[in-house]
Amino acid sequence: MQEKFDMQIRNADLINAVDTTEIISNVISTHLVPDLMGNLRSYAKQSFRCTACGKSFRRMPLIQTCVCGHDLIATITRASVEKYLNLAKRLVEKYDVGKYQKARIHALSDEIELVFGKSQGDQSLLSDYA
Repeated sequence: MQEKFDMQIRNADLINAVDTTEIISNVISTHLVPDLMGNLRSYAKQSFRCTACGKSFRRMPLIQTCVCGHDLIATITRASVEKYLNLAKRLVEKYDVGKYQKARIHALSDEIELVFGKSQGDQSLLSDYA
């Protein structure tokens, strides 16, 4: 997706009649933000599936295993929710798309961080606790 979008931006830069920031703003508002919001909503309403028999559960059972005794896994993963977040952050920082869209992407990023916690590679600094 990033490669295709980068090629689209390169083509828009070559054409004088096209405003690149307007194209980026439209892609963010019509594709990236609705996809991020929809994936986050789907994560909140997800079901659980057995790894062996494939039986689906609307909620995690109290015993946390399937009736056949195998483990249950979530149907929606963190990676599927965050798949366009880095692209959206990069576009918002690189191009002047306006304060509203920049704030919207950062708010979605904060919301995703609240749901999942910080990424595994992020290390807390002592200044975070000051």
